[in-house]
Amino acid sequence: MEEITMKKLRAGIVGCGGIANAKHLPAMEKCGLYEVVAFCDIIPEQAQETNCLLYTSPSPRDTR
Repeated sequence: MEEITMKKLRAGIVGCGGIANAKHLPAMEKCGLYEVVAFCDIIPEQAQETNCLLYTSPSPRDTR
């Protein structure tokens, strides 16, 4: 039988506070179906911090 490969869904996170960091991002990572490609928060530093927590190396991900 031919193996079926699924592409990951590219997603952006709008709002990088406690719920996103404690619930949404861990669940998305656990299921393995998502690639988070952007972070957005009213506080730019919060979006950047979430990006750094999820990805240890600097990346081209959008953090507006």
